[in-house]
Amino acid sequence: MTRRWDILKAENPKMLPEQEEHLAKAREVEIEALRRLGPGGRWAQAVQLNQMVRELKAVGLRSAHPDWTEEQVEAKVRELILYGGC
Repeated sequence: MTRRWDILKAENPKMLPEQEEHLAKAREVEIEALRRLGPGGRWAQAVQLNQMVRELKAVGLRSAHPDWTEEQVEAKVRELILYGGC
């Protein structure tokens, strides 16, 4: 999680002190919220995020390939998730 915040800060080198303070506070709030969730809650969020990624990828594939069957779309989603390219 720290890496994401470090990347955000590095990508915005002209960040104002108030923005840095806000970013630090947001990070603290996020960490505390994740701690309160516990392992089961964090797992549930990961599962939900995974499902959202699959659904969004399927929507994109259906749009790009309107002639594909649902089975073709689902197979491609699985392939992309398993082997990268998502």
